[in-house]
Amino acid sequence: MQTGRKVILLTMLLFAVSVAAAGLYTLHSIRVEAYHQAGLDLERRLQTFWELAVAKGAFLDRYNHLLLALLGPVAFLSAVSVILYLAFR
Repeated sequence: MQTGRKVILLTMLLFAVSVAAAGLYTLHSIRVEAYHQAGLDLERRLQTFWELAVAKGAFLDRYNHLLLALLGPVAFLSAVSVILYLAFR
């Protein structure tokens, strides 16, 4: 193989490797930023949920990693009727 051809192939190989490395770095940076933005968005949505729930006057409680909400007697009766329906189908 001629020396000029070897230099051209080596240059093309180095260029391809550098483009691939730059692409991987860019995609990794985009992924990290997307995860960060998703976390911030989730926190904002949770804060809005709690603000609306407190403003509505709902009684909220956490038990065994479950969020329990009692909005009044109508909601309680609705929940009981759904549970009974599912239990005796």
